[in-house]
Amino acid sequence: MDRKITTSYLGTTDSIRYISMHKIGLKGLEGYQITVEVQAVPGLNSIVIVGLPDTSVKEFKQRIAAAFYSLNYFLHHLKIIINLSPPEQKKNGPMFDLPIAIGILSSLQEINVKITETTGFIGALSLDGGIQPVEGMLAAVLAAKKIGLKRLYVPFDKNLAGLESNDLELIYVKSLHEVVDHLAGRPIPSLVIPQLAEAGAIQHYHPDFQPIIGHSFAKHALEVAAAGEYHVFMSGPALSNHNKSYTCLRFSSKDTCPTLRWSRV
Repeated sequence: MDRKITTSYLGTTDSIRYISMHKIGLKGLEGYQITVEVQAVPGLNSIVIVGLPDTSVKEFKQRIAAAFYSLNYFLHHLKIIINLSPPEQKKNGPMFDLPIAIGILSSLQEINVKITETTGFIGALSLDGGIQPVEGMLAAVLAAKKIGLKRLYVPFDKNLAGLESNDLELIYVKSLHEVVDHLAGRPIPSLVIPQLAEAGAIQHYHPDFQPIIGHSFAKHALEVAAAGEYHVFMSGPALSNHNKSYTCLRFSSKDTCPTLRWSRV
């Protein structure tokens, strides 16, 4: 269904309103609540974002322009002012795309349903209007539970499967169009969520090098030593990267080098 925002400079300011909604921000791995305020005023076509946004947040202006165009939304003679509060906290990452886009559409009354304070949105916009997962979604969902959100719109991420609870409803969406339809009460295609392992089933975890960031030279040396069955001498305190590298290589080499023996001194 085609939708067009054709608000012009003259005589249509009655269709513009102020919108305030909630969002999850991350400071490291700690989540906190952010208020997204959107106000559309007559003026030259522009989008202004204030509240200490970083470069990835500022680039939202280009992503939203392309996404709106793909979905047949048009902004005519409007200046969109977006405030991310609290203003003293640095805002980073593209996870602000979806709540800001919903705020703009609500401000222009393309979404006429009142969005409650317990509803949140997470996701990055692609140029065709799709919603993509972003880094930090797991921490953001856990923070949403902590601050009391009841409903959260998110793109599907396999790391989020199983986080649904009676306290927080996760609504998986693939595009901005689906979010608008769901908020309006229209059905959206159901997303098939992969089944988790049955309760009580034994799940085996074998550590590998993937969680170790950097140290490419050390990891390469360990792989060469394992392949040639050479001796390796590592020194360092317990719980250091040396110790973690040893643990990862010991588990990963069981299949490739079953006769390899490991010992500590």
